[in-house]
Amino acid sequence: VVSTGISNFSIDNIEDLEEAKEVMGDRVIITGNVPPVDVIHKGTREDIFKSVKECIKKGYDSKKGYILSTGCQIPMNTPIEKIEMFMEAAKTYGKYPIDLNLLMKD
Repeated sequence: VVSTGISNFSIDNIEDLEEAKEVMGDRVIITGNVPPVDVIHKGTREDIFKSVKECIKKGYDSKKGYILSTGCQIPMNTPIEKIEMFMEAAKTYGKYPIDLNLLMKD
């Protein structure tokens, strides 16, 4: 896929973000990996924050970069509050410079 000349690769939530980073992270920006249905649509605030934190922890040091996003489209009837929680978690853990101490906390 990378040999096609793409600059960004969106990874589904069922794929391993760390593996994608190892395989292609030096050649493309990696995007995605937060589960859109089980976490964003059906999950709790805690689930959303945990998943966002985990994805940022795995992807932040990808050589070409990492863009936090869902691993696929979120369902149309996802409550706006859930999307706002996702954005809040992104601002908490993904603000540059990345706070490694915050990412490594349990």
